[in-house]
Amino acid sequence: MSKELSMTHEEFKELARKILVSEATDDEIRLYNAWFNYFQKEGEHAGDVSENNKRLALRSIYQRIDKPIVPFWQPKRWLVAASILLVGASGLFLFRYKESQSFAARFRTDVAPGKSGATLLLAGGVKLDLNKISSEKAYVAPGIKISRTARGELHYEVQGKEGDLVNESHILTTSRGESVSMTLADGTKVWLNANSSLQFPASFKNLDSRDVILKGEAYFEVSKDKAHPFIVKTSRQQVKVLGTHFNISSYVNEEEVTTLLEGLVSVSRKSLHKVLKPSEEAVITESGIQVSPVDTSLAVSWKNGLIMFEREPLPQIMKMISRWYDVDIEYKIEKDAGTYTGSLARTQRVSEVLKLLEKSGGVKFTIRGRTIIVEDASWLQ
Repeated sequence: MSKELSMTHEEFKELARKILVSEATDDEIRLYNAWFNYFQKEGEHAGDVSENNKRLALRSIYQRIDKPIVPFWQPKRWLVAASILLVGASGLFLFRYKESQSFAARFRTDVAPGKSGATLLLAGGVKLDLNKISSEKAYVAPGIKISRTARGELHYEVQGKEGDLVNESHILTTSRGESVSMTLADGTKVWLNANSSLQFPASFKNLDSRDVILKGEAYFEVSKDKAHPFIVKTSRQQVKVLGTHFNISSYVNEEEVTTLLEGLVSVSRKSLHKVLKPSEEAVITESGIQVSPVDTSLAVSWKNGLIMFEREPLPQIMKMISRWYDVDIEYKIEKDAGTYTGSLARTQRVSEVLKLLEKSGGVKFTIRGRTIIVEDASWLQ
């Protein structure tokens, strides 16, 4: 332990007291944050800190910045204002710093957030830019109509003789930096996250089941039809439903997770089958299907307009940022850089997300064009 970070039990309590009564200097606040950063890395060797002291420290910080007290170790879900993060793991707390002058230099080329947008590849090979469809201008082709309501919602409808559409399918696709929602012909509503695709039949009529194929991530509100189950297929699993609300994340080289909000779903992988109840998730593993209770707000945060993560490793957060902001990530640091917890609106520019992560200490970012460079940093330097 460095001399600057060496702190006895009494010194820690005194520092917390000074923060509580607004007597602490910015340097002392910086030292306090660095101390917890050290504690996160070193665990029990960092010093004697009881749970009461942690609570006192957190209370001190939040009183200084006039925010409600929500200790990170409580199981209850919480959201954090855009200017503050609590960084999980073993006790690193974030609070306001003065904005560093280096922000302006490193974030000179900022990146705007993603937007609503997608393309629809029709069975006949026609590729539609769905942004060009408005409430006044629908797309009409033999047997189908794609329209947008006054509220901006997209609808896919089947018209005329549905028999002409048998064995045909369409593919709804979002690029990095895009997301979209669409109501299918059966009334099922789908939200498609960035860098994802959904293949669905041109018509569900005369089919025993309503089968779709997902790559990436989507949230479904399935219309009820007991005679025709709705089945989502991915490269690693199959999810069968009758009428329910659920989210599936199925990105390449990432965990495959199904999260149920309402109803019942059956998750299958090879010969294994698991039935999910509301507020449960199924994670596909090498050995099978792991089911556990979960707070569903995290899984559907993207659909609700939030970037939200809880005790998430930095590389996973950067994947989320890469998809939504359409940027590449370059690491000049070990990828195992601790875990983070926080939330902010997806409408924020990427620099705002990076500033919040930086305030944890330990990492810093530079934006160069559409590449974000991740480097090591120390708040004591």
